[in-house]
Amino acid sequence: METTVLVLCANDRCLAPAAAAVLRSALQAHGEWHVQVVSAGLRVEVGAGWCPEMSEQLTKDHDLILRPHRAQQVTAELVRAADLVLVSERKYRGTARLLDAGSAAHTFTLVEAALLATAALQRAAGEPPPLAEDPAPAGAGRLGTRERLMWLLEEMDAMRGLVAVPEEPHGWRTRFSRSEVVGLDILDPDSERGSHRKAGPAMRQALDSFASSLADASPRTVSA
Repeated sequence: METTVLVLCANDRCLAPAAAAVLRSALQAHGEWHVQVVSAGLRVEVGAGWCPEMSEQLTKDHDLILRPHRAQQVTAELVRAADLVLVSERKYRGTARLLDAGSAAHTFTLVEAALLATAALQRAAGEPPPLAEDPAPAGAGRLGTRERLMWLLEEMDAMRGLVAVPEEPHGWRTRFSRSEVVGLDILDPDSERGSHRKAGPAMRQALDSFASSLADASPRTVSA
């Protein structure tokens, strides 16, 4: 069964389709081919194409071959169909929740997903494996992408609030901060404070990390 990831941002022209392209590339680099990655926006000019600046950054600086893109409005059906929902900023998590209350446990920002996935694997590595009644046959320990993702998402949800997050600027620093990452958010380059040049590397770092964690995910108990 194919796994579906939905990436959300404000207008589905810049950060969300870029993150979808980066994640698709990162997953395929780890041999995860059975994942459909789609993007959508909250306030969309339906059918609008790529943000020219972002598409230039992805092709020039990240060596990606981009698919044609047409912006789409996020719907309850898109959220409901997604196994994982990734958002650019925390304020958009609520939108996914309003469209489908069941999405709360598997909705994360890009930065949050990377941090929690890494922490989940570190915690699992530190726990002794449970005693199995019968030894599993050789080769039985490797699960498919969907099974590994479901396990990882459950562990990530359980780790919320337990992992240190990037410090946010406070007071006067907030006004003058030009960072592409603020806490768990990657600022949309189409916003006043975002940066096309900086958002690309931030996305790449977070999504490469998440893809690596998914490839390494290994539930402790595997059915024979």
